[in-house]
Amino acid sequence: MGELVVTGEILGGLLLCVALALGILVMRRRHIARSGPMVLMSVNRDGSWHAGMASVGVTTISWFPLFGVRLRPTHEWQRGQLVLGAPTEPPHRPTGMGDPVLVAFEQGAQSTDIVVGRSAYTAVRSWSESAPPGLNANPIA
Repeated sequence: MGELVVTGEILGGLLLCVALALGILVMRRRHIARSGPMVLMSVNRDGSWHAGMASVGVTTISWFPLFGVRLRPTHEWQRGQLVLGAPTEPPHRPTGMGDPVLVAFEQGAQSTDIVVGRSAYTAVRSWSESAPPGLNANPIA
């Protein structure tokens, strides 16, 4: 009978740990999503592909790994300094991403290859080519 109680306590502790980990992931996702719309985006870092989420803000695109606890972005690209390459066929098809395209993100001398869905690419291209909100809002004649 004592072994059954110990097994139940261990199982309960494991379930609590799993629930806590899922809760942390959900709260992290909600915190990241506050800064703007989110898109799925894979980034090529050091020759390997990493799945993540990109938050499109007013002046930046911030990339966060899909799994983790950090609230700060791993990559960040500035509007006005970001040059997007032409979309091409990606070397891999990320899970859950419809109609993916490979795009080079260039900012200064740094270039990063990303894979993003075609509709998200269109949104990011539109964002990068438009003026930030408030620019020339009150021109002086």
